[in-house]
Amino acid sequence: MSFRKLPPELKQRITTYYEHRFGGKMFDEQVILSELSDTLRNVCTVVTTQSFQVFITKNGIFTVVVH
Repeated sequence: MSFRKLPPELKQRITTYYEHRFGGKMFDEQVILSELSDTLRNVCTVVTTQSFQVFITKNGIFTVVVH
């Protein structure tokens, strides 16, 4: 995820998802991205290709604002 320059909050959300789903076992980034929900995968695409800001609420809901 580092080479995609994702914001720390999004990296943490993806990491948490996979830690929960696979009991702490991590896999290849391409496999992880291919298994993400459409929403998370689209966010990853937006944040790697656009100027943006990510806002995350305390309950984990996030909003991406593209500039």
